[in-house]
Amino acid sequence: MKNVENSKPFSFFLEFLLVLFFFAISMMIVFRIYTQAALIHQEDAQRLQALTYARTQIQNEDELVPGTYGLSEDMKKEGSFYQVVIKEEDSGYGTFSVYKGETELVVLTYFSKGEGL
Repeated sequence: MKNVENSKPFSFFLEFLLVLFFFAISMMIVFRIYTQAALIHQEDAQRLQALTYARTQIQNEDELVPGTYGLSEDMKKEGSFYQVVIKEEDSGYGTFSVYKGETELVVLTYFSKGEGL
């Protein structure tokens, strides 16, 4: 017959391992959710910055020059963090696109002020 005093430390140790395992798995799940939320927040902040920049450029410029331009991370000077592509069509409309790498952040369509007014 087993002695009760000898089995208590083993059951306590087994229960402790189960609790530790549960909290480790819970921590990994919470950490993964947190990192995904942080990435989504960062992408949305970049998209908002690109949208603000594109809207400001379209409203302030009399004539946008078609082409591809590189901008820094703060969108104030030349660099390679963002890529701005301006295209004009024959109908007087154009597109103002902002990319980060291969990801398209913003595409705005604008009407050229010089034609049709």
